[in-house]
Amino acid sequence: DGMALDCAPFQHGVASGDPGPESVLIWTRISPQQGLGGSVDLTWEVARDALFEQIEATGTVTAAPERDYTAMVDVAGLASGQTYFYRFSSPDGVRSRPGRTRTAPVGQVERVRLGAVSCSSVFSGFFNAYGRLAQRELDLVVHLGDYVYDYADEDEEVRIPMGPVPDPSTRAQWRERHRYYLADPDLRLARAAHPWVVLWDNHDVDEDPGADDPRPVEVFREYVPMRTPVPEQPRVGYRAVRYGDLVEIIMVDALLHRTSDDLLGEEQWGFLSEHLGAGSPVAWRVIGTQKLVSTFFVPGNLLNVGHWEDLPASRTRLLSMLGETGDNIVLSGDLHFT
Repeated sequence: DGMALDCAPFQHGVASGDPGPESVLIWTRISPQQGLGGSVDLTWEVARDALFEQIEATGTVTAAPERDYTAMVDVAGLASGQTYFYRFSSPDGVRSRPGRTRTAPVGQVERVRLGAVSCSSVFSGFFNAYGRLAQRELDLVVHLGDYVYDYADEDEEVRIPMGPVPDPSTRAQWRERHRYYLADPDLRLARAAHPWVVLWDNHDVDEDPGADDPRPVEVFREYVPMRTPVPEQPRVGYRAVRYGDLVEIIMVDALLHRTSDDLLGEEQWGFLSEHLGAGSPVAWRVIGTQKLVSTFFVPGNLLNVGHWEDLPASRTRLLSMLGETGDNIVLSGDLHFT
């Protein structure tokens, strides 16, 4: 119920992500025509107004079968702290729905409006919360992981396709899972309405710590507009988005770099230390991480979920770093409540 693709050939909508003061990523996917292979060249436009009368940037991007016909553009040369509208066009002139995005401001900033979400299983419930987010005036949506789910929880099955839900194990199955999610109109609305900054969790990439299957991460990057801080290492997803002198949103990956005795790995600790240093130029830091930092007591210890508390040395190190700097807020996902 409620699942319906957008108009062809842009059936999976548009999205934007990882805004900077002069740039933002924009994304779409064109559905290939039946029986036709090969790449498709798309035209993209970014405008100041929803009618696209004030075009600020335009160009072409190739949607190739190697990336499942998804296309992502890093649009540069924009003004800081401004709202923009964007769209894509197919070679025959058919346009996508327009998206709205916003660059990060510089200098003195009075407020930043964030939406925080996590654990969005399309099989376990309706996505009307995404529709509500699309209606709000936000600067950024922060997704803390489990953006897609690798399996349907038998105790929470609410809306599932006909037949069993396969646990993805191939690149094609992971792509199909992302496409199925984007058949939800509310998810498409939220992706089109605001820029997002997203980090994966265990259901997105179906990985135990230390696993080395690149396919789930690569497919995630095909469908979610997110920057690659280290181009040769797609598994590096920790990064930061700064909003002037007010706040920096720091995404910390507590999944893909953890070992038996450390949660982040030394390279990520160095990244975090740099952004939490005493010379940090912002008043606030928002640390987004997939796993709960606070103590969480469950009678009988029924949950074994791999949170920060499970590695006390790593948590002590984090809290010591936070204690040496100014005002900090931690956003965490995974537990299905805020």
